[in-house]
Amino acid sequence: MQHLTPRDSGTPWVLFHGSDGSEHDLVPVVEELAPHAPHVALRGTVRMPGGYAFFERNEDRSLNEDDIRSRVPGTIRAIKERIPHGRRQGVIGLGYSNGAIMLSALLHREPALFAQVILLRPLTPYASPTYPPLRHVRVLVLEAEHDARRSPGDAQRQCEFLLAAGAKVTHRIIAAEHPLNRLDIEAIRPWLKG
Repeated sequence: MQHLTPRDSGTPWVLFHGSDGSEHDLVPVVEELAPHAPHVALRGTVRMPGGYAFFERNEDRSLNEDDIRSRVPGTIRAIKERIPHGRRQGVIGLGYSNGAIMLSALLHREPALFAQVILLRPLTPYASPTYPPLRHVRVLVLEAEHDARRSPGDAQRQCEFLLAAGAKVTHRIIAAEHPLNRLDIEAIRPWLKG
């Protein structure tokens, strides 16, 4: 995991990888989209056969909401330890799959932490989340049209909860499967320009 230093300039990014991933997975995405931006790449705390995750699932693969809730405070602390207080304006969160779910849970707990959020293949972290006011947050949700790991309506449901809290949400469906690909970068790039 990286710490921002006084020499770093630009808008900081915080990266949340997917299941069986590592802190290195999303770094190439940021280096292409914002090559001079400082970033903090977090590693999930749950060990998996091929890497790490940010939370555990239940045996039936449903989301373990209690486990997500229990890991949110530690994840918030990790971010604050790595981004100095004076650098937390305008932070961009980028989360993929398991990491997108955790990122959404962080918005639910501490909305002031992020100004822009990119959720790739998300699910809502809780069955019926009521988010605090998110009028200051821009959110991009990227859904994959042929995603075998998501059900129809999953991304739309996440969008509806965020919209109800006042977030400025953009929802795009790309012609892809669950893994990240070039279409994600092509959708993120123009969105970042506002």
